[in-house]
Amino acid sequence: MVVELRPAENGQHPGATEGHVDNHTNGHLDSVDGAATVYGLSKRGAYNMLHRDVWGPRSKQLSDPWTPQNPGGTANPSRINLRLAENDMLHGEIEDYIHTQLRVQGVRHLTYSTGPQGSLRLRRAAARFLEKDFDSRSAVTYDDIFIMPGLTSAVDAMVWSVCDEGDGVIIPRPLYNGFKIDVQHRTDAVVVEAAFHDLEGYSSIDDVFDAAMNQKALSRALRKAQDDGIRPAETLMGIANFCGRNGLHFISDEIYARSTFRNANLPDAPPFISTLALDMSSVIPPRLRHVLYGASKDFCANGLRLGFLYTKNRGIMGSISSNSPFSWSPHVLQDVWASMLENDEWRRRFFDKNKTLMAERYRYATNFLRERGIGYYETYAGVFLWVDLLPYFSRNTDSTDSEVTVNGTLNASSKGSEAYLRCEAEIVDACASNGVMIAPGSSYRAEDHGWFRVTFTASEACLKEGLDRMWKSLCEVQNTR
Repeated sequence: MVVELRPAENGQHPGATEGHVDNHTNGHLDSVDGAATVYGLSKRGAYNMLHRDVWGPRSKQLSDPWTPQNPGGTANPSRINLRLAENDMLHGEIEDYIHTQLRVQGVRHLTYSTGPQGSLRLRRAAARFLEKDFDSRSAVTYDDIFIMPGLTSAVDAMVWSVCDEGDGVIIPRPLYNGFKIDVQHRTDAVVVEAAFHDLEGYSSIDDVFDAAMNQKALSRALRKAQDDGIRPAETLMGIANFCGRNGLHFISDEIYARSTFRNANLPDAPPFISTLALDMSSVIPPRLRHVLYGASKDFCANGLRLGFLYTKNRGIMGSISSNSPFSWSPHVLQDVWASMLENDEWRRRFFDKNKTLMAERYRYATNFLRERGIGYYETYAGVFLWVDLLPYFSRNTDSTDSEVTVNGTLNASSKGSEAYLRCEAEIVDACASNGVMIAPGSSYRAEDHGWFRVTFTASEACLKEGLDRMWKSLCEVQNTR
């Protein structure tokens, strides 16, 4: 949901995120000007180097992944990554398919071909995929599709096209932390968080999915942003209606469209519904409604770096086209993904197998947690669990009983917040020392302390070993108190 919002004048770049600082230059890197001088950077480049280099520090963490063939030692174990939103379960199937489809054709793949908007084959396949699999109420043509190297690039391109520096994007909490990169790092727009916790009627995280609560949270976020000087379904319909009433762009990221599975504990869970399948003609103009989709999650291929934007807004298409040579995906890889989208039978078998494996891994992970008395939030979609580790936090905090919410968790903005964040970091560090990576809820702006993100769509061996290492870490944390 994109809102045109303007921040207060404070001389700072909006929305810095954590990055790394190189301290080998005798303190010259304690400021943007110092870093710019030392390395010969622009101020923009120096600021990003100091405060926004997210992936650079991660490279060492990801360089030695654990496998049964590479178990590592106990002193320095190979890492098992259960914090990234990756689905590793069907890598073999994707590898095999790419091998059978990777054919280089000179005119189509070794020339500029149809240009950076994307190969005609993939754009046509994507349009057909949206019409058929997403049950679009209106026709989708290849002219409505722009191919991007992943949805990080797609969100960045959308935000750059509709936001000026300092404008804002409203996103409900908890939120995917990658949106801060997508929204801020090039455009210098602002992530405006729509909070739920202290809204009248809020009782638990279930309310994040309630249409009326979404209306309240979004409306309050917009009012606060405007007061601060920043411009700006059942639940989806409510969000679209809010955007339409306020003249805002509605961006629907549907990258998990086919990553749903059967959960016996949620027998009445609704199926995935695309915004394209809803009649929104009376609540928002087509030029303000956009859909994003990518290969990373449903196709178990984060590294393929392919996605697309659907929009009927010709101005946005032209704006993105002006910068598209900077994010031009190889047509040979585009046509590999196109073949997956065109092959209905292969895709049906692949998605069915993925759903089966997701359900199996989910049952294993949740049984593991229940047997050890660890709480979690039931789900039937996505690739990770929201796990409640608050009982493993030290009780030596400044919090009071009045700060604990109805559902037994602590408001992240309450008096004891800093102490609880230290407890959160203690668990993350203990897990890391035992060779498993899990993600703290604060990374996703969770409004209650104690939540952690744990990916369950790893290979069977990695999931079992990773959960064992997590449990070992929790026991160590508990035994040190």
